Amino acid sequence: MEAAIFDVIAGISSAEGNESIRLYPNPAGNELILQLNTEPADKIDCIIFDNIGKKVMSFKAGERITKTDISQLAKGNYTLEIMTSTDVMKHLSFMKE
Repeated sequence: MEAAIFDVIAGISSAEGNESIRLYPNPAGNELILQLNTEPADKIDCIIFDNIGKKVMSFKAGERITKTDISQLAKGNYTLEIMTSTDVMKHLSFMKE
């Protein structure tokens, strides 16, 4: 299982100062896993866009590890936008098989 690791721009901090987000597997089957380095203080909004920028689904991440059912998504490339209540944290790309 391959994992992509991304640095966080804002919104989540850790005691060690090593801020990261993992999104896996990539390519994904029917489940996508978002792993944060620390427990978020507030729920994080996650929005999935297709390759033409249309919002296709959204979910909230409120724990260190959030599993999301993406079985309704068609095969293709997607972008996951991760947002706190005040700022966009990161855009992550993944492929749905």
